[in-house]
Amino acid sequence: MTKCQHSSPYRPEPGGPRSTLASPEETEPVLNKLFASGFFGTGLSSLLTAAGIDTLIITGASTSGCVRATAVDALQYGFRPVVPSEAVGDRNPDAHKANLYDIDAKYGDVVPVRETLDYLEEVAAAHAR
Repeated sequence: MTKCQHSSPYRPEPGGPRSTLASPEETEPVLNKLFASGFFGTGLSSLLTAAGIDTLIITGASTSGCVRATAVDALQYGFRPVVPSEAVGDRNPDAHKANLYDIDAKYGDVVPVRETLDYLEEVAAAHAR
């Protein structure tokens, strides 16, 4: 798994949304990004391609910003973007809903978290064989 984190001079408040995110494992690469997309200005595309990854599961706290930008770029780089609907959010509920609709209609698949977890279990089982 690869994690992208937004580099910013602003630090979240203790107990804020970023402090509850899962920390990366020691073996997981962490890419620092300066812009909305996890791809722009990072080595994410090369890292995923070298690892033989074809599907990207995108989560985040700004559906109308970072999540959408990363989904659009994922598609443009040849990856299949998947957005678990309960694993993204936005400060504006209307923007959140509109962007999930747009991502699902144009760029990738917006699916329930359960469907995403089932997919990951299938992939893990296939790799275990």
